[in-house]
Amino acid sequence: MSAEQTTTELYRKFKTTYYDTVSHLSQHMLAWAALFGLMYWFQNSWVGSCAVVPLMALMNVRTFTIFHDCGHQSYFPNATLNYSVGSLFGIWVLTPITWSSDHTIHHLTSGQIDNKYNYDFNVTVFHTKEQYESFSPMVKSLYRVLRDPVVFFLVLPFIKFFFFHRFDYMLFSYLQKYNYGKELGHFVFNTVLHNIGLILLSKTLYEMGLLYHYMVSMYLATVLGTTLFHNQHCFNPPYVVKKEEWSFTESGMKGSSHILVPPFLKYFTNGIEFHHIHHMMPRIAGHCLEKCHDFIRQWKPELLKDVHRLSIQDCFHNMKYTLYDAETKQFVSFFRHSVVAPKTHTD
Repeated sequence: MSAEQTTTELYRKFKTTYYDTVSHLSQHMLAWAALFGLMYWFQNSWVGSCAVVPLMALMNVRTFTIFHDCGHQSYFPNATLNYSVGSLFGIWVLTPITWSSDHTIHHLTSGQIDNKYNYDFNVTVFHTKEQYESFSPMVKSLYRVLRDPVVFFLVLPFIKFFFFHRFDYMLFSYLQKYNYGKELGHFVFNTVLHNIGLILLSKTLYEMGLLYHYMVSMYLATVLGTTLFHNQHCFNPPYVVKKEEWSFTESGMKGSSHILVPPFLKYFTNGIEFHHIHHMMPRIAGHCLEKCHDFIRQWKPELLKDVHRLSIQDCFHNMKYTLYDAETKQFVSFFRHSVVAPKTHTD
């Protein structure tokens, strides 16, 4: 059976249904409402807020995964529902639905170093070691500051989600930075609609006395999400190849990780830790990815032989990677030109 036939069979088996999605969404909204109610209840208590706000941050990560699935048209079997729920959830996670156009290109180019879109082959490691060494001293210093792990994981997520997302994809479309395949009007309309919604949400939260609580929870969520996203594609040995060698299946099975999330956090990651499955079949919703992974392990275990399984310790180790060394075919830090890959876990 070819790779295309395999994915077609898996799509047929694990595609979402209205019943499954409505059930999943209802459970999510009940849990979200309970946490939001606790945040309101404890808004004047430092102890209570310090307990509830981090939990709301985790719930925001889960909300983003649902928004993400809507962008992939995988959450509902209906495009209008995906657009509507995705746009609404996007307001709560500070990201316009136009993000999905950019994210689609990420799926078409992840690990492809010379892709036709001129898109980053890795969206958290922007340059190769050779490119970095060709920079002027000033540009080198700037890149070292921006890609310092402390700045990259603690400061830049705040700037990106709280400020850049107010206009970035609309600007990229206007400048024709990437071939999104959609008109500028689509980006303008959805960005303006998103920003109006965000203003109304902020006003409501402020009147409830929850604006600072919620925005702190969103900041924590952006840090967690950026760390998660980095580890989904940045590990050694990496999958970085030229376009003639690249394939959708290998971009998933070799270029996307399976993060071993602790059981008590799995509810919040909502299946996105099975990123190898997601990149091979992005039209399967996140809450179905684990079932799909388990099925493949029994049905065609050879498909999973190259998947990188990362522990939480591995994820912390990978946060130092800032460049790709084409000579050694490894991700490296600024301080080391070669690395020893962490132990790969077997499935």
